[in-house]
Amino acid sequence: MTRMVHLQGLIIQSLSLKVLYFSILCQAWEVQDIPESVRALKGSCVVIPCTVSYPGSPKPTENLVAIWKKSPEEEIFNTQISNDRMKLVGDIGQNNCSLEIKDVQPKDGGPLHFRIVVHGLDSYSFLNKVVSVKVQGLPDDPDLIVSTDLQAGVAVVALCVVKHTCPTHPPKITWTYNTTKSKVQHLAAKDAEWKLTSSITLIPEARQHGEKLTCKVKYWGGMQVETSVVLQVTYKPIILKNTTCTANSSWTSCQCFVDCNPPADIKWHFANNDVPSNSTEQRGTVTVGTLEGALHVSKTIICSATNPYGTAEHTITLPVKDKPIILNNTTCIANSSWTFCQCFVDSYPAADIKWHLSDSEVSSSSIERQGTMSVGTLEGALQAGGTILCTARNDYGTVSRLIIMPVKGVHLSLLVAVPLTAVLLVTALVFTCHKVRTCTNRNPKNKSSRHDGKFYPSDGALDPPLKSYTLQELSDRNVSDVEDEDEVSYENLMEQPEYGNMFQDEIYANHQRCS
Repeated sequence: MTRMVHLQGLIIQSLSLKVLYFSILCQAWEVQDIPESVRALKGSCVVIPCTVSYPGSPKPTENLVAIWKKSPEEEIFNTQISNDRMKLVGDIGQNNCSLEIKDVQPKDGGPLHFRIVVHGLDSYSFLNKVVSVKVQGLPDDPDLIVSTDLQAGVAVVALCVVKHTCPTHPPKITWTYNTTKSKVQHLAAKDAEWKLTSSITLIPEARQHGEKLTCKVKYWGGMQVETSVVLQVTYKPIILKNTTCTANSSWTSCQCFVDCNPPADIKWHFANNDVPSNSTEQRGTVTVGTLEGALHVSKTIICSATNPYGTAEHTITLPVKDKPIILNNTTCIANSSWTFCQCFVDSYPAADIKWHLSDSEVSSSSIERQGTMSVGTLEGALQAGGTILCTARNDYGTVSRLIIMPVKGVHLSLLVAVPLTAVLLVTALVFTCHKVRTCTNRNPKNKSSRHDGKFYPSDGALDPPLKSYTLQELSDRNVSDVEDEDEVSYENLMEQPEYGNMFQDEIYANHQRCS
Protein backbone atom coordinates (compact mmCIF):
# COMPACT_ATOMS: atom_id res chain seq x y z
CA MET A 1 0.00 0.00 0.00
CA THR A 2 2.77 2.34 0.86
CA ARG A 3 4.53 1.47 -2.37
CA MET A 4 1.44 2.22 -4.42
CA VAL A 5 1.07 5.65 -2.87
CA HIS A 6 4.69 6.45 -3.61
CA LEU A 7 4.31 5.41 -7.26
CA GLN A 8 1.26 7.60 -7.73
CA GLY A 9 3.23 10.54 -6.34
CA LEU A 10 6.03 10.03 -8.85
CA ILE A 11 3.57 9.91 -11.76
CA ILE A 12 1.88 13.14 -10.70
CA GLN A 13 5.25 14.85 -10.27
CA SER A 14 6.39 13.71 -13.71
CA LEU A 15 3.21 14.93 -15.37
CA SER A 16 3.53 18.29 -13.62
CA LEU A 17 7.08 18.69 -14.87
CA LYS A 18 6.02 17.86 -18.45
CA VAL A 19 3.15 20.34 -18.32
CA LEU A 20 5.52 23.00 -16.97
CA TYR A 21 8.12 22.22 -19.66
CA PHE A 22 5.67 22.42 -22.55
CA SER A 23 4.13 25.56 -21.06
CA ILE A 24 7.52 27.25 -20.94
CA LEU A 25 8.36 25.99 -24.43
CA CYS A 26 5.13 27.34 -25.93
CA GLN A 27 5.46 30.73 -24.26
CA ALA A 28 9.01 31.23 -25.50
CA TRP A 29 8.08 31.42 -29.25
CA GLU A 30 6.66 34.92 -29.35
CA VAL A 31 6.60 38.01 -31.54
CA GLN A 32 5.69 41.53 -30.34
CA ASP A 33 5.18 45.11 -31.66
CA ILE A 34 3.74 44.01 -34.99
CA PRO A 35 0.73 46.28 -35.70
CA GLU A 36 -2.48 45.01 -37.21
CA SER A 37 -2.09 47.41 -40.14
CA VAL A 38 0.40 49.98 -41.43
CA ARG A 39 0.16 52.67 -44.11
CA ALA A 40 2.84 52.85 -46.78
CA LEU A 41 3.35 55.67 -49.31
CA LYS A 42 3.94 54.56 -52.87
CA GLY A 43 7.50 55.28 -53.98
CA SER A 44 8.63 56.02 -50.44
CA CYS A 45 9.52 53.59 -47.66
CA VAL A 46 7.89 51.83 -44.72
CA VAL A 47 9.17 50.10 -41.60
CA ILE A 48 7.17 47.27 -39.98
CA PRO A 49 8.24 47.04 -36.34
CA CYS A 50 8.88 43.55 -34.93
CA THR A 51 10.47 41.99 -31.81
CA VAL A 52 10.89 38.20 -31.55
CA SER A 53 11.79 35.78 -28.74
CA TYR A 54 12.55 32.04 -28.91
CA PRO A 55 13.26 29.25 -26.38
CA GLY A 56 16.61 28.80 -24.77
CA SER A 57 19.56 31.09 -24.58
CA PRO A 58 20.25 33.79 -27.18
CA LYS A 59 21.88 32.57 -30.36
CA PRO A 60 24.41 34.39 -32.58
CA THR A 61 23.11 36.06 -35.69
CA GLU A 62 24.63 33.48 -38.03
CA ASN A 63 22.50 30.77 -36.34
CA LEU A 64 19.27 32.66 -37.03
CA VAL A 65 17.26 33.15 -40.23
CA ALA A 66 14.58 35.87 -40.44
CA ILE A 67 11.85 35.44 -43.03
CA TRP A 68 8.82 37.56 -44.00
CA LYS A 69 6.03 35.93 -45.94
CA LYS A 70 2.74 36.93 -47.57
CA SER A 71 1.43 33.40 -47.19
CA PRO A 72 2.80 30.04 -46.09
CA GLU A 73 3.89 29.49 -49.70
CA GLU A 74 5.01 33.02 -50.75
CA GLU A 75 8.17 34.42 -49.26
CA ILE A 76 9.10 38.09 -49.86
CA PHE A 77 12.20 38.44 -47.67
CA ASN A 78 14.92 36.11 -46.33
CA THR A 79 18.11 37.21 -44.60
CA GLN A 80 20.01 34.55 -46.52
CA ILE A 81 18.89 35.97 -49.88
CA SER A 82 20.05 39.39 -51.19
CA ASN A 83 17.26 41.94 -51.67
CA ASP A 84 17.69 45.50 -53.02
CA ARG A 85 14.43 46.90 -51.64
CA MET A 86 14.04 45.08 -48.33
CA LYS A 87 16.22 44.60 -45.28
CA LEU A 88 16.04 44.15 -41.50
CA VAL A 89 16.37 47.43 -39.71
CA GLY A 90 18.06 45.88 -36.67
CA ASP A 91 20.00 42.75 -35.74
CA ILE A 92 18.04 39.52 -35.49
CA GLY A 93 20.65 38.40 -32.98
CA GLN A 94 19.31 41.17 -30.74
CA ASN A 95 15.72 39.94 -31.30
CA ASN A 96 14.97 42.81 -33.76
CA CYS A 97 12.99 41.52 -36.73
CA SER A 98 11.74 44.92 -38.03
CA LEU A 99 11.45 45.03 -41.84
CA GLU A 100 12.18 48.08 -44.04
CA ILE A 101 10.69 48.22 -47.55
CA LYS A 102 12.02 50.91 -49.93
CA ASP A 103 10.36 52.20 -53.08
CA VAL A 104 7.03 50.81 -51.96
CA GLN A 105 4.96 49.32 -54.78
CA PRO A 106 1.29 48.30 -54.81
CA LYS A 107 2.37 44.64 -54.90
CA ASP A 108 3.91 45.10 -51.45
CA GLY A 109 0.44 45.51 -49.96
CA GLY A 110 -1.50 42.75 -48.25
CA PRO A 111 -1.09 40.57 -45.16
CA LEU A 112 2.43 39.72 -44.00
CA HIS A 113 3.68 37.48 -41.20
CA PHE A 114 7.09 36.67 -39.71
CA ARG A 115 8.91 33.32 -39.50
CA ILE A 116 12.18 32.52 -37.68
CA VAL A 117 14.56 29.60 -38.06
CA VAL A 118 16.85 28.80 -35.08
CA HIS A 119 19.58 26.36 -36.11
CA GLY A 120 19.94 23.57 -33.59
CA LEU A 121 16.54 24.25 -32.09
CA ASP A 122 13.51 24.66 -34.35
CA SER A 123 11.60 27.14 -36.55
CA TYR A 124 8.39 28.98 -35.99
CA SER A 125 5.84 30.91 -38.14
CA PHE A 126 3.76 33.51 -36.33
CA LEU A 127 0.56 33.08 -38.29
CA ASN A 128 -1.44 34.60 -35.49
CA LYS A 129 0.40 37.96 -35.87
CA VAL A 130 -0.45 39.23 -39.35
CA VAL A 131 0.11 42.86 -40.42
CA SER A 132 -1.94 44.39 -43.24
CA VAL A 133 0.16 46.76 -45.41
CA LYS A 134 -1.97 49.44 -47.12
CA VAL A 135 -0.25 51.24 -50.00
CA GLN A 136 -1.55 54.77 -50.71
CA GLY A 137 -0.77 56.84 -53.77
CA LEU A 138 -0.77 60.30 -52.09
CA PRO A 139 0.36 61.40 -48.66
CA ASP A 140 -1.90 63.07 -46.14
CA ASP A 141 -1.66 66.84 -45.80
CA PRO A 142 0.37 68.02 -42.82
CA ASP A 143 -1.33 69.81 -39.95
CA LEU A 144 -0.38 73.49 -39.64
CA ILE A 145 -1.17 74.89 -36.22
CA VAL A 146 -0.94 78.62 -35.51
CA SER A 147 -2.98 81.05 -33.46
CA THR A 148 -5.78 82.79 -35.30
CA ASP A 149 -5.33 85.88 -33.10
CA LEU A 150 -2.01 87.33 -34.24
CA GLN A 151 -0.93 90.78 -33.16
CA ALA A 152 1.80 92.70 -34.94
CA GLY A 153 5.07 92.56 -33.03
CA VAL A 154 3.95 89.81 -30.63
CA ALA A 155 5.81 86.49 -30.99
CA VAL A 156 3.86 83.23 -31.43
CA VAL A 157 4.85 79.63 -32.24
CA ALA A 158 3.65 77.87 -35.40
CA LEU A 159 3.71 74.06 -35.68
CA CYS A 160 3.79 71.81 -38.75
CA VAL A 161 2.97 68.18 -37.91
CA VAL A 162 3.16 65.19 -40.25
CA LYS A 163 2.69 61.47 -39.57
CA HIS A 164 4.67 58.86 -41.49
CA THR A 165 5.76 55.20 -41.31
CA CYS A 166 9.41 55.39 -42.34
CA PRO A 167 11.54 56.42 -39.34
CA THR A 168 14.77 55.44 -41.12
CA HIS A 169 14.16 58.15 -43.77
CA PRO A 170 11.86 60.76 -42.21
CA PRO A 171 10.31 63.56 -44.31
CA LYS A 172 11.82 67.04 -44.46
CA ILE A 173 9.76 70.08 -43.48
CA THR A 174 10.40 73.59 -44.81
CA TRP A 175 8.58 76.90 -44.25
CA THR A 176 7.83 79.88 -46.48
CA TYR A 177 8.36 82.18 -43.52
CA ASN A 178 11.76 83.87 -43.55
CA THR A 179 13.46 82.28 -40.57
CA THR A 180 16.60 80.22 -40.10
CA LYS A 181 15.58 78.80 -36.74
CA SER A 182 13.25 75.81 -36.58
CA LYS A 183 13.00 73.03 -34.02
CA VAL A 184 12.30 69.44 -35.10
CA GLN A 185 10.89 66.69 -32.89
CA HIS A 186 10.57 63.05 -34.02
CA LEU A 187 8.51 60.75 -31.81
CA ALA A 188 7.03 57.28 -32.18
CA ALA A 189 3.25 57.18 -32.24
CA LYS A 190 0.94 54.17 -32.34
CA ASP A 191 0.28 51.59 -35.08
CA ALA A 192 3.82 51.83 -36.47
CA GLU A 193 3.38 55.57 -37.14
CA TRP A 194 5.84 58.32 -36.29
CA LYS A 195 5.07 61.99 -35.69
CA LEU A 196 7.43 64.62 -37.05
CA THR A 197 6.94 68.16 -35.73
CA SER A 198 8.66 71.35 -36.92
CA SER A 199 8.15 74.57 -34.96
CA ILE A 200 9.10 78.16 -35.74
CA THR A 201 8.64 81.44 -33.90
CA LEU A 202 6.63 84.09 -35.75
CA ILE A 203 6.84 87.80 -35.08
CA PRO A 204 4.14 88.98 -37.47
CA GLU A 205 4.20 92.43 -39.08
CA ALA A 206 1.31 94.55 -40.25
CA ARG A 207 2.26 94.02 -43.90
CA GLN A 208 1.88 90.24 -43.43
CA HIS A 209 -1.85 90.45 -42.76
CA GLY A 210 -3.59 88.39 -45.41
CA GLU A 211 -0.38 86.63 -46.50
CA LYS A 212 -0.06 82.84 -46.60
CA LEU A 213 2.07 80.86 -44.17
CA THR A 214 2.99 77.51 -45.73
CA CYS A 215 4.77 74.42 -44.49
CA LYS A 216 6.04 72.01 -47.15
CA VAL A 217 6.76 68.32 -46.58
CA LYS A 218 9.03 66.30 -48.86
CA TYR A 219 8.99 62.53 -48.40
CA TRP A 220 11.81 60.14 -49.12
CA GLY A 221 11.35 59.19 -52.75
CA GLY A 222 10.48 62.76 -53.86
CA MET A 223 6.77 63.13 -53.22
CA GLN A 224 5.77 66.54 -51.79
CA VAL A 225 2.73 68.02 -50.11
CA GLU A 226 2.01 71.33 -48.36
CA THR A 227 -0.51 73.11 -46.17
CA SER A 228 -1.14 76.86 -45.92
CA VAL A 229 -3.04 79.21 -43.65
CA VAL A 230 -3.86 82.88 -44.20
CA LEU A 231 -2.41 85.04 -41.44
CA GLN A 232 -4.88 87.28 -39.64
CA VAL A 233 -2.76 90.03 -38.09
CA THR A 234 -4.23 92.82 -36.00
CA TYR A 235 -2.27 96.08 -35.84
CA LYS A 236 -2.59 99.72 -34.88
CA PRO A 237 -3.41 102.41 -37.47
CA ILE A 238 -0.82 103.53 -40.00
CA ILE A 239 -1.64 106.81 -41.79
CA LEU A 240 -0.48 106.60 -45.40
CA LYS A 241 1.47 109.23 -47.33
CA ASN A 242 -1.31 110.04 -49.78
CA THR A 243 -3.32 111.68 -46.99
CA THR A 244 -3.90 115.25 -48.21
CA CYS A 245 -6.08 118.34 -48.32
CA THR A 246 -7.04 120.69 -51.12
CA ALA A 247 -8.75 124.03 -50.75
CA ASN A 248 -9.86 127.15 -52.57
CA SER A 249 -11.28 130.41 -51.33
CA SER A 250 -14.54 128.85 -50.15
CA TRP A 251 -14.14 125.06 -49.92
CA THR A 252 -11.78 122.58 -48.25
CA SER A 253 -11.60 118.85 -49.03
CA CYS A 254 -9.44 116.41 -47.06
CA GLN A 255 -8.90 112.65 -47.28
CA CYS A 256 -7.11 110.55 -44.66
CA PHE A 257 -5.93 107.09 -45.74
CA VAL A 258 -5.45 104.70 -42.79
CA ASP A 259 -4.14 101.12 -42.98
CA CYS A 260 -5.10 99.05 -39.93
CA ASN A 261 -6.87 95.91 -38.72
CA PRO A 262 -9.52 96.16 -37.40
CA PRO A 263 -10.76 99.37 -39.11
CA ALA A 264 -10.11 102.70 -37.41
CA ASP A 265 -12.35 105.54 -36.32
CA ILE A 266 -11.12 108.67 -38.12
CA LYS A 267 -11.53 112.17 -36.70
CA TRP A 268 -10.20 115.61 -37.60
CA HIS A 269 -8.82 118.35 -35.37
CA PHE A 270 -8.55 122.01 -36.38
CA ALA A 271 -9.23 125.39 -34.79
CA ASN A 272 -9.73 123.70 -31.37
CA ASN A 273 -12.50 121.52 -32.80
CA ASP A 274 -12.87 117.74 -33.09
CA VAL A 275 -14.88 116.88 -36.20
CA PRO A 276 -15.85 113.41 -37.47
CA SER A 277 -15.42 112.47 -41.11
CA ASN A 278 -18.28 113.30 -43.47
CA SER A 279 -17.93 109.77 -44.87
CA THR A 280 -15.72 106.68 -44.59
CA GLU A 281 -14.93 104.00 -47.16
CA GLN A 282 -13.31 100.62 -46.59
CA ARG A 283 -10.82 99.39 -49.20
CA GLY A 284 -9.46 96.12 -47.88
CA THR A 285 -7.52 97.06 -44.76
CA VAL A 286 -7.42 100.75 -45.75
CA THR A 287 -10.04 103.07 -44.28
CA VAL A 288 -10.56 106.35 -46.15
CA GLY A 289 -12.03 109.19 -44.13
CA THR A 290 -13.28 112.25 -46.03
CA LEU A 291 -13.85 115.70 -44.60
CA GLU A 292 -15.08 118.52 -46.81
CA GLY A 293 -17.03 121.72 -46.62
CA ALA A 294 -16.73 125.45 -46.05
CA LEU A 295 -14.33 124.96 -43.15
CA HIS A 296 -12.62 127.71 -41.19
CA VAL A 297 -9.22 126.04 -41.27
CA SER A 298 -6.03 127.93 -40.56
CA LYS A 299 -2.68 126.55 -41.70
CA THR A 300 -2.88 122.99 -40.37
CA ILE A 301 -5.41 120.21 -39.85
CA ILE A 302 -4.82 116.94 -37.99
CA CYS A 303 -6.14 113.50 -38.99
CA SER A 304 -6.48 111.12 -36.02
CA ALA A 305 -7.14 107.36 -36.42
CA THR A 306 -7.92 105.00 -33.51
CA ASN A 307 -8.60 101.26 -33.17
CA PRO A 308 -8.28 98.89 -30.18
CA TYR A 309 -4.53 98.54 -30.77
CA GLY A 310 -3.48 102.17 -30.87
CA THR A 311 -3.81 105.69 -32.27
CA ALA A 312 -1.99 107.50 -35.04
CA GLU A 313 -2.02 111.19 -35.99
CA HIS A 314 -0.89 113.07 -39.06
CA THR A 315 -0.63 116.86 -39.42
CA ILE A 316 -1.47 118.26 -42.85
CA THR A 317 -0.11 121.67 -43.74
CA LEU A 318 -2.48 123.45 -46.07
CA PRO A 319 -0.90 125.27 -49.02
CA VAL A 320 -0.65 129.04 -48.55
CA LYS A 321 -3.44 130.75 -50.48
CA ASP A 322 -1.82 133.48 -52.53
CA LYS A 323 -1.53 134.89 -56.02
CA PRO A 324 0.51 132.94 -58.60
CA ILE A 325 4.29 133.16 -59.02
CA ILE A 326 5.70 132.69 -62.53
CA LEU A 327 9.07 130.93 -62.29
CA ASN A 328 12.24 131.94 -64.13
CA ASN A 329 12.38 128.78 -66.25
CA THR A 330 9.38 130.05 -68.23
CA THR A 331 10.63 130.15 -71.84
CA CYS A 332 9.97 129.77 -75.57
CA ILE A 333 11.90 128.01 -78.32
CA ALA A 334 11.16 128.20 -82.02
CA ASN A 335 12.27 127.24 -85.49
CA SER A 336 11.14 128.45 -88.87
CA SER A 337 7.76 126.72 -88.67
CA TRP A 338 7.00 125.87 -85.05
CA THR A 339 7.00 127.59 -81.65
CA PHE A 340 6.97 125.85 -78.26
CA CYS A 341 6.42 127.82 -75.02
CA GLN A 342 6.06 126.69 -71.40
CA CYS A 343 4.96 128.84 -68.46
CA PHE A 344 5.80 127.45 -65.00
CA VAL A 345 3.49 128.73 -62.26
CA ASP A 346 3.58 128.04 -58.51
CA SER A 347 0.23 128.87 -56.92
CA TYR A 348 -2.46 127.78 -54.53
CA PRO A 349 -5.23 127.57 -55.50
CA ALA A 350 -4.16 126.42 -58.96
CA ALA A 351 -3.91 129.12 -61.60
CA ASP A 352 -5.48 129.37 -65.02
CA ILE A 353 -2.74 130.04 -67.59
CA LYS A 354 -3.37 132.02 -70.75
CA TRP A 355 -1.19 133.59 -73.45
CA HIS A 356 -1.39 136.98 -75.17
CA LEU A 357 0.05 137.17 -78.66
CA SER A 358 -0.28 140.48 -80.57
CA ASP A 359 -3.90 141.54 -79.97
CA SER A 360 -5.34 138.11 -79.21
CA GLU A 361 -5.68 135.95 -76.09
CA VAL A 362 -4.82 132.26 -76.54
CA SER A 363 -5.52 129.38 -74.13
CA SER A 364 -2.77 126.91 -73.27
CA SER A 365 -2.53 123.86 -75.50
CA SER A 366 -2.32 121.82 -72.27
CA ILE A 367 -1.92 122.38 -68.55
CA GLU A 368 -0.26 119.85 -66.25
CA ARG A 369 -0.60 120.10 -62.49
CA GLN A 370 1.34 118.47 -59.67
CA GLY A 371 0.96 119.74 -56.13
CA THR A 372 1.03 123.54 -56.29
CA MET A 373 2.85 123.56 -59.64
CA SER A 374 1.05 124.22 -62.93
CA VAL A 375 2.77 124.08 -66.31
CA GLY A 376 0.97 125.72 -69.22
CA THR A 377 2.16 124.73 -72.69
CA LEU A 378 1.54 126.66 -75.89
CA GLU A 379 2.74 125.26 -79.19
CA GLY A 380 1.94 125.67 -82.81
CA ALA A 381 2.80 127.52 -86.02
CA LEU A 382 3.09 130.90 -84.30
CA GLN A 383 4.80 133.92 -85.78
CA ALA A 384 8.46 133.87 -84.75
CA GLY A 385 10.00 137.01 -83.32
CA GLY A 386 8.30 139.68 -81.28
CA THR A 387 6.91 139.07 -77.79
CA ILE A 388 4.40 136.85 -76.06
CA LEU A 389 2.85 137.29 -72.61
CA CYS A 390 2.10 134.48 -70.16
CA THR A 391 -0.67 135.37 -67.70
CA ALA A 392 -1.54 133.28 -64.59
CA ARG A 393 -4.65 134.00 -62.55
CA ASN A 394 -6.31 132.50 -59.47
CA ASP A 395 -8.73 133.80 -56.84
CA TYR A 396 -5.97 135.80 -55.13
CA GLY A 397 -4.43 137.70 -58.02
CA THR A 398 -3.01 137.84 -61.50
CA VAL A 399 0.60 137.99 -62.69
CA SER A 400 2.12 138.16 -66.15
CA ARG A 401 5.54 137.67 -67.67
CA LEU A 402 6.79 138.96 -71.00
CA ILE A 403 8.82 136.57 -73.15
CA ILE A 404 10.83 137.81 -76.14
CA MET A 405 10.23 135.31 -78.91
CA PRO A 406 13.33 133.70 -80.48
CA VAL A 407 13.91 134.22 -84.22
CA LYS A 408 14.30 130.94 -86.14
CA GLY A 409 15.73 129.01 -83.25
CA VAL A 410 18.01 131.81 -81.99
CA HIS A 411 17.84 131.96 -78.23
CA LEU A 412 16.93 135.14 -76.33
CA SER A 413 20.38 135.43 -74.73
CA LEU A 414 22.05 135.72 -78.14
CA LEU A 415 19.58 138.38 -79.28
CA VAL A 416 20.42 140.47 -76.22
CA ALA A 417 24.14 139.69 -76.05
CA VAL A 418 25.19 140.88 -79.52
CA PRO A 419 23.78 144.43 -79.46
CA LEU A 420 24.64 145.01 -75.81
CA THR A 421 28.24 143.91 -76.32
CA ALA A 422 28.60 146.45 -79.13
CA VAL A 423 27.09 149.19 -76.96
CA LEU A 424 29.49 148.40 -74.12
CA LEU A 425 32.54 148.43 -76.37
CA VAL A 426 31.58 151.85 -77.77
CA THR A 427 30.88 153.18 -74.28
CA ALA A 428 34.24 151.96 -72.98
CA LEU A 429 36.08 153.52 -75.97
CA VAL A 430 34.35 156.89 -75.54
CA PHE A 431 35.07 156.90 -71.82
CA THR A 432 38.75 156.07 -72.35
CA CYS A 433 39.15 158.82 -74.93
CA HIS A 434 37.46 161.26 -72.61
CA LYS A 435 39.90 160.46 -69.79
CA VAL A 436 42.92 160.74 -72.08
CA ARG A 437 41.73 164.16 -73.28
CA THR A 438 41.10 165.25 -69.71
CA CYS A 439 44.58 164.24 -68.58
CA THR A 440 46.24 165.91 -71.59
CA ASN A 441 44.48 169.25 -71.23
CA ARG A 442 44.66 169.44 -67.45
CA ASN A 443 46.33 172.59 -66.06
CA PRO A 444 49.56 171.86 -64.19
CA LYS A 445 48.15 173.88 -61.34
CA ASN A 446 45.89 170.93 -60.67
CA LYS A 447 48.81 168.84 -59.58
CA SER A 448 49.33 168.31 -55.91
CA SER A 449 51.57 170.82 -54.13
CA ARG A 450 53.29 167.98 -52.29
CA HIS A 451 57.00 167.67 -52.99
CA ASP A 452 57.48 163.92 -52.38
CA GLY A 453 57.73 163.02 -56.06
CA LYS A 454 54.42 161.14 -56.05
CA PHE A 455 51.26 161.90 -57.99
CA TYR A 456 48.05 162.67 -56.03
CA PRO A 457 44.86 163.28 -58.06
CA SER A 458 43.02 166.40 -57.09
CA ASP A 459 39.30 166.46 -56.25
CA GLY A 460 37.25 165.57 -59.34
CA ALA A 461 40.27 164.24 -61.21
CA LEU A 462 38.60 160.85 -61.57
CA ASP A 463 35.00 160.32 -62.60
CA PRO A 464 33.04 157.66 -60.72
CA PRO A 465 33.19 154.17 -62.36
CA LEU A 466 30.41 152.98 -64.61
CA LYS A 467 27.61 150.95 -62.98
CA SER A 468 27.94 147.29 -64.07
CA TYR A 469 25.51 144.37 -64.31
CA THR A 470 26.04 140.64 -64.28
CA LEU A 471 24.42 138.33 -66.82
CA GLN A 472 21.80 137.21 -64.31
CA GLU A 473 20.89 140.81 -63.46
CA LEU A 474 20.60 141.61 -67.15
CA SER A 475 18.34 138.58 -67.72
CA ASP A 476 16.13 139.59 -64.81
CA ARG A 477 15.74 143.08 -66.22
CA ASN A 478 14.72 141.74 -69.65
CA VAL A 479 12.06 139.34 -68.29
CA SER A 480 9.50 141.42 -66.43
CA ASP A 481 7.01 140.40 -63.78
CA VAL A 482 3.79 142.38 -63.85
CA GLU A 483 1.66 142.21 -60.72
CA ASP A 484 -1.69 143.07 -62.25
CA GLU A 485 -2.90 142.08 -65.69
CA ASP A 486 -4.89 145.30 -66.03
CA GLU A 487 -1.64 147.30 -65.93
CA VAL A 488 0.03 145.31 -68.73
CA SER A 489 0.99 147.42 -71.76
CA TYR A 490 3.07 146.09 -74.60
CA GLU A 491 4.36 149.57 -75.38
CA ASN A 492 5.45 150.19 -71.79
CA LEU A 493 7.11 146.79 -71.55
CA MET A 494 9.05 147.28 -74.76
CA GLU A 495 10.20 150.79 -73.79
CA GLN A 496 11.99 149.69 -70.63
CA PRO A 497 15.68 150.68 -70.90
CA GLU A 498 18.35 147.99 -71.06
CA TYR A 499 21.53 148.32 -68.97
CA GLY A 500 24.67 146.38 -68.22
CA ASN A 501 26.85 143.96 -70.13
CA MET A 502 27.03 140.23 -70.96
CA PHE A 503 30.21 139.54 -68.98
CA GLN A 504 30.29 137.95 -65.53
CA ASP A 505 33.16 140.19 -64.38
CA GLU A 506 32.49 143.86 -63.79
CA ILE A 507 34.00 146.43 -66.23
CA TYR A 508 35.31 149.75 -65.03
CA ALA A 509 37.02 152.51 -66.98
CA ASN A 510 40.78 152.45 -66.30
CA HIS A 511 42.38 155.57 -64.90
CA GLN A 512 45.98 156.36 -65.77
CA ARG A 513 48.60 158.59 -64.29
CA CYS A 514 48.50 161.89 -66.14
CA SER A 515 51.66 163.84 -66.67
